[in-house]
Formats: sequence, C-alpha cells, structure tokens
Amino acid sequence: MVPGFRILAIESRANGKYPRVISSVLPGETLKGQEAVLFPGQKRVRLKELKPLAGGKAALTLKGAAAQLCTPGAVLLDPAWPVHQHREALLLFNGAMPADGEMSGGVTPLFNCEGMIGKARFRREGALIAVSLPAPYPMLPGMRVSLPDCGRGQQKTTLLYPGTADKALLKRLNAAAGSLLGKPIGVLYNLLLSTVGFQELPPNLLNYRFTDGLRLGKWVILEGKLRGMEKYLLRQAAKPGGVRGKRIRLDALPGALLGTVAENLERQGKLCRRGEWYFPPGEPRLSPFHRSWLTRVNQAGENGFRVRDAFSGADSEALAVLGRTGFIHGGRALWFSAESLASLSARLLSASHPGDCILVAEAKTKIGGSRTRVLELLAILEANGTLKLQKDGVTRVVI
Repeated sequence: MVPGFRILAIESRANGKYPRVISSVLPGETLKGQEAVLFPGQKRVRLKELKPLAGGKAALTLKGAAAQLCTPGAVLLDPAWPVHQHREALLLFNGAMPADGEMSGGVTPLFNCEGMIGKARFRREGALIAVSLPAPYPMLPGMRVSLPDCGRGQQKTTLLYPGTADKALLKRLNAAAGSLLGKPIGVLYNLLLSTVGFQELPPNLLNYRFTDGLRLGKWVILEGKLRGMEKYLLRQAAKPGGVRGKRIRLDALPGALLGTVAENLERQGKLCRRGEWYFPPGEPRLSPFHRSWLTRVNQAGENGFRVRDAFSGADSEALAVLGRTGFIHGGRALWFSAESLASLSARLLSASHPGDCILVAEAKTKIGGSRTRVLELLAILEANGTLKLQKDGVTRVVI
C-alpha cells in the first residue's frame, strides 16, 4: 500500500479557508508540512495541520484542495510514489472471467469500496483481463485490486499495466503474462522495462537491480530509448527559441521523464537552461527573421520597442524568442535591448545601496521618459531579483 491517508469525513471549515478532514492513517504516515496527492483528481495539496486522533485516525487541514474533492473514500498519498490516474488497465488474472462491476483496492485495500469510480467493464485479452472504467482510477503497476466474482464475492488480482496498450505492446505483455503470476514486484517492473522501454520506480524499488536499463533519478530507462530521447531533445533545443522544459512532448512519453532527461543533459553540459527553456551551450542560434527583429529593438534604443507594434502573431513570437534567449528584455508593454537595459538600470540605481527604497516617481525623475517605460524597467528588475516589491504594492527595495 502507498503511504498516506484515507478520508473518512469532512468537517466544516474551521478557519473559513481550508477544508478539514478526518482520515484513517495508511502505513508510512505523511508528516505535517509535506505535500500529498489527492485521489480521485490527482490534485497536489499541502498538509497545513495534522492532529493525531485515537484509533489510528488523524485530523488534517488541507491547502490547495476544494471541499467537494475531499469526499469520504478519497485518499491522500505520498507524492514520492508514482501513482497516476487512468481509465484503462491490464490485469494479471487466471481465474473465471469477472462480471462487470466495481473494482476496488489498489493504493489501499478499501479504495472505491463506496463505489465513487463507478461500474467497471472487463474483457478478455489473451492471458490478461482488460478493464475500462467510467472515471479515472489511481493506479500503480503491481498493486493488488479486487474484482467482482459473478456475485460470489471478490477475487484478487494484480494490475500489470496502467493505461491503454497498443496491439504490439499487448502482444508482448501477453507472451510473458504466465511467468509473472506469484512473482516478486521487481520481476513485473523488469518485464515492463523490457517491453515499454522505461519505468518510473516506487520508493521500494529504487535499489532494485534491473537486468537492463540505466538509472536516471527515479526512472529506469533502456539505453536505446534514452539515446533516442536525448537526440530528440538536442535537436529541439537547437531550433531558434529552444525547447520549454515543462512542455516537452514526444509521442506518448511522460513529460516528467523527458524533463528528467533534459536535466541530465544540462548536468552533462550538453544543454543550458535560461528560465524554463533549454538551449545548446553558447550563444543561441537565430534565423534571419529573428535577427531582423533584434535589429529593430536595438534601433529603438532606450525608448524601447512597443509590444503592440508587432504586426502579426509570428512577429510577436519572434520577439518572445528573443526575450527568452536573453537578447532583449521586457515584453509587458515594451522591449529593451540588453544595452539599453544596462544603461537605464545604471541610471536608476546610481547612488543606491541594498535596502534603499525606490518609488515610481523617483524612478521617473532619474531615467525620464514615460510612466510606461519606468514601469517596464521596474518589472524587469523585479523579475531578475535586483528589486523587490513590498506588500504595499508601491515601494520597491534594492536587493
């Protein structure tokens, strides 16, 4: 079972802001201040308060969860465990064909005993059972689930593959299904690694020795698969504008896996990161189109180039590319060249020391020009950590 809590009831909001729930404690209690993932919904929340109660229960105050999601039977799980929601799955099963009904268990033996997910449909796929669910179900390879047994009770089985398998993968999994019954969980993950090419590991398998595959954080990946992902990322990053780490997409590969591979390439010096974006080392490549826009911003000087003067979506995107590569700065109302930004910043911060306060009127006196230009410069200096906006929303302090 995955460490965490199972919600039994929800109380009225004690402080009028955060939901408070009464939960049973699953093995490996999640401590106060830690994050948790709420299922159903796969919503990341924070435990603001944890108060142990008698009988293996706890009162929890949650931040980041709407009260309507905190229904009895929902679970709060340790985010270190790679549990994800799916509507489809393949099950290891050699018993009688289950009748359509409610699947339960998995992340905790009692999950879905209230029927919150709804009635599942089952079909035979060779040596496996495919399950289709009306709502997303939290799944983890190797978890034990209970199936309806034609009205005679429940029968236990093991979840082999969460998600929808294509015909080729289904054939490979079917070929090995018979050898997995009763085997340790590591054997199951080893099979998934050899058939899928990668696996996200739960904490209890981080020290497991796989026959093939390279370890990368909490992932294990076949070498050929890893090299293919690296080649793709390097090719994407070499394009003008680079590749955004949080939005990397390649076929059906998990974004978190591609992000981990990109971080590893950064550690190796094959990629460099500017904010959320990855680029090859050295000066980013620019097309003639991007260079023409860089020239226009440079020619605008300290007055800046107005964002609204971009003629089309392609022009706006070209300016955004120049912004994230560090050639120009701003983007709210004006774009400044690096040279203009340095000149304006020097005038604004002349004779200023850490801890000094700067108001908009004072900044306007120092650098002149329009209020729009002053506000754009202040926003840039806030973003790069030179200034910090205070709670009054008016005063900025030199860092």
